Amino acid sequence: MVSEDLNYHRHFPEGGVGKQYPWLQEQMELYRYGETHSILDYGCGQGGTALWLESLCPGMTITRYDPYVPRYDQFRDQYYNWVYTADVLEHIPPDVLDDTIAIINSVASGHTSHIIDLDPAKKTLPDGRNAHLSLFTAQRWIEIFERRMRVESAEIVLYPDRLLGTRRRLHLVAFRGKKM
Repeated sequence: MVSEDLNYHRHFPEGGVGKQYPWLQEQMELYRYGETHSILDYGCGQGGTALWLESLCPGMTITRYDPYVPRYDQFRDQYYNWVYTADVLEHIPPDVLDDTIAIINSVASGHTSHIIDLDPAKKTLPDGRNAHLSLFTAQRWIEIFERRMRVESAEIVLYPDRLLGTRRRLHLVAFRGKKM
């Protein structure tokens, strides 16, 4: 059961168009994901990012999961060739972050790609906390992932932001299993 107190969508219902990150498209093309592969958008929101990626590869279907969106709240415990998150993990409370990454690790048969915002959110929750509940440095994110997965690459990328000028996001690629 998921706490409604943490339901980002309930607090900020105006979202839902998804993020069209070229890096996700590059990841999809790099690993040649297409209609024969199983793909999971973990924390999909209203499904806009998955819809955009599907439009780039006709015939491809992306499984969407978000515990706070009723039409996507059923988690299918199976293996996926590619699992990605886009501006999701920073919204998860630190006390359940390790469990969330463990779940992602448990269903990833291939690599995982993550875009993680490193800056405070523009929005606050009703209790006054910043909407980015897990706000860490890039190095800390790498350490968190390495407890459960093998981090292949991590890079900080600056994204334009109309209100703040730029935002720092971590592009992190990890594979199933721990680093040896």
